Amino acid sequence: MQSQKAGLRVAGVVFGLVGLAHLLRLIAGIPMTIGGFAFSTPFTVAAFLVPGCLSIWLWMLSLKK
Repeated sequence: MQSQKAGLRVAGVVFGLVGLAHLLRLIAGIPMTIGGFAFSTPFTVAAFLVPGCLSIWLWMLSLKK
């Protein structure tokens, strides 16, 4: 079962890095436009919170016995 714990931790780190990147983009005020659609602050906050929560959840699952 060690490989499952490692997989959960790797996924947790990836989600954490994605959330951190969105947080840094929010703090720096860097705009994001995809296909002519400009993403506003609420989208950026959600893009930070969702992966951040997933990261915490995966880490908690990896610590269970």
